[in-house]
Amino acid sequence: MKTTFLKLTGVLLLLITSVYARDEHNDWYASIYGGAAFPMKLKNKDNTNDNWNKFKTGGTMGLEVGQYFNEWRFGLEAGYKTFDNKDYKTGATEASDPVDGHLRIFSLMANVYYDYAMSANWSLYAGGGIGYGCVKGKFTNDAIYNGRANTFAYQLMAGVGYDIAKNITLGVGYRFFGTTDPKIAQSGNGAKKGFKNLFVQSVEASVRYSF
Repeated sequence: MKTTFLKLTGVLLLLITSVYARDEHNDWYASIYGGAAFPMKLKNKDNTNDNWNKFKTGGTMGLEVGQYFNEWRFGLEAGYKTFDNKDYKTGATEASDPVDGHLRIFSLMANVYYDYAMSANWSLYAGGGIGYGCVKGKFTNDAIYNGRANTFAYQLMAGVGYDIAKNITLGVGYRFFGTTDPKIAQSGNGAKKGFKNLFVQSVEASVRYSF
């Protein structure tokens, strides 16, 4: 009888432990981030004059909600990036005066991360995501462009996190974001011009709340 009781107790403890572990590793989280965005040159895709635009350093921000699965995280993110036009090059000549204009990117992404615990409070993370990017631009190249383009978007992320409380993590990270070649309409005639190499690098700070 005593042996049976001990076995039942052991099974009960095992069940309680597994339930606790499952709860511990399947928590939800919400995070916000913001930082500086560094866009690369935006080049005409089908222009023989090798025209391209340069943009100033801009900003990025976003919100993400997701769930933990042991060391993995899966999240859905809404992001926003903005930067103003700096100048443009037509053929071998770069515009000497600043050019008005801007570029805005709205994105909806599905992300996956891997968290590596270095200590009780410090951790490293790496991840990637795919989703939708809406590129809105108003700038001058070989013509004046003012329109939007729907694109496929992708990104890679890496950084470090520090737990300031049991359910609050501060982070600093790097993000590489890109889209497929956007086509933005010219002002006046509405013809769409293809651009390539829409890549944005960013350095970000984040706050993640687990619940």
